[in-house]
Amino acid sequence: MSYKYPYERRTHTRIIINGTLRYSIVGSEISSTAKIRNVSVGGINFISEDSIPTDSLILVSFGNSDRAFKYTYQVLRSRKLKNGLIEIAAKMVSKDFQKQGADK
Repeated sequence: MSYKYPYERRTHTRIIINGTLRYSIVGSEISSTAKIRNVSVGGINFISEDSIPTDSLILVSFGNSDRAFKYTYQVLRSRKLKNGLIEIAAKMVSKDFQKQGADK
């Protein structure tokens, strides 16, 4: 289901999604899961328990671990919400079209 924001600054329409993703910060051992808020062709917004520094590159996996799609994003914004969780906004910088394990 798509929700039209009152003033859309983005090039691509955001789609509201209820689900989880797995991410890791490129160049570090840090990885975690997070709740997806919305996604578009150009970016993603999700809720995490952990803050991620602005400009960090993150590798995001969608789907089951043996059949996951992987995309690399650059963190644009990280802000703390009233409930203590962190909202992360990131833009896509590359995509891996081949599903992991698809050749099995």
